[in-house]
Amino acid sequence: MRVFSLARLTSRERYVIGLLRGADPGSASGGLLALFDRLRTTAGELGFRPGPLTGAYASRQELCLLGCIAAMQRENPGVLLKISGAIRTPTLACARRLAFEGVHLNHASISRLSGMIDACKELSVSTAPLLQVRPRSQRRPLPPMPESLQEKALAFVCSRGIASSRDLAALGVSRQVVSLMFKQGLLVRVRTGVYRAASDLKRG
Repeated sequence: MRVFSLARLTSRERYVIGLLRGADPGSASGGLLALFDRLRTTAGELGFRPGPLTGAYASRQELCLLGCIAAMQRENPGVLLKISGAIRTPTLACARRLAFEGVHLNHASISRLSGMIDACKELSVSTAPLLQVRPRSQRRPLPPMPESLQEKALAFVCSRGIASSRDLAALGVSRQVVSLMFKQGLLVRVRTGVYRAASDLKRG
């Protein structure tokens, strides 16, 4: 399905999409090509169908695998999504080899998964942690540990009212930490990339 123009992706994302399709860009090592062959074969057993080598659009399944690889390049990918079954091992191997060769995917590749839920389910990938909003019935979130990075981030957000992930990054708080705080209920998403402190915590 033509859902996303490749022209809107970064050069590194287009590079990875090409590898998922079986392209040989010339600059890729033989080891990297072999790992992507394995991923493509394993994903194909789950129904993955790569686009044509010269196709100008990326399918939802291709964007899902792109986001999975980007997530696997983070320290705690389980915060962002859950990859189960046989597809996890080859995805991790591709992510690590790309990083080793200097190809690091940005967070936009992961954020895009929010619109690919059904396609990701087809590949045994759950994006629920990325989209999860803390139900009202849950217990009050526990405050972060004293003098921790989370406490520093929470104090900053409380002082500002709202803060963007870019503001927090300037403070030394990574997107991964922000995502974890959101999952734990410490932060509430106002809109994409913008957060406020949970009301329970602001009341002290």
